[in-house]
Amino acid sequence: MVQASVSPGVSDFFLMRVDTTKFVLISGLTIQNGWGGVVNNSGTLRLLDSTVRNIHLAGGVSTRGLTLTVIVNSSIENNSTAGVAGTRNDEIRVLNSTIRGNTGGGLIAAELTTVINSTISGNTGPDTGWAGVFVGYDDSLTLINSTVVDNVPSTE
Repeated sequence: MVQASVSPGVSDFFLMRVDTTKFVLISGLTIQNGWGGVVNNSGTLRLLDSTVRNIHLAGGVSTRGLTLTVIVNSSIENNSTAGVAGTRNDEIRVLNSTIRGNTGGGLIAAELTTVINSTISGNTGPDTGWAGVFVGYDDSLTLINSTVVDNVPSTE
């Protein structure tokens, strides 16, 4: 388990960071209670059989340009920003996983995003426009045998 302090300002940094051109496999790990985010991915990340929860500022898994992030058999839950956040020039694959209970929305799609056999549910959006999945201009999303349900946009 990787766990940071739950006190504001004590752990205001990314708990894990993958630098450009690096490959990281995280398997069978619970990552929780950080204030500054979990994964700032600038390389290649594989998250397998893991849980990312209770992250308070930068969300569950965030990507930063020209990256590949693959999430398999994992749960991204109860983060106070987006569960999974992609950016332009990224690729995200979510397989057999759950993204739920995040208060900044469930999934912000990257340029190429594929979700297979997964559930995105119970997320609250950051504004009135979306809650479960956000697909921006020039981004794409492919959903295969997946469920997006019970996500609620903010009313503010």
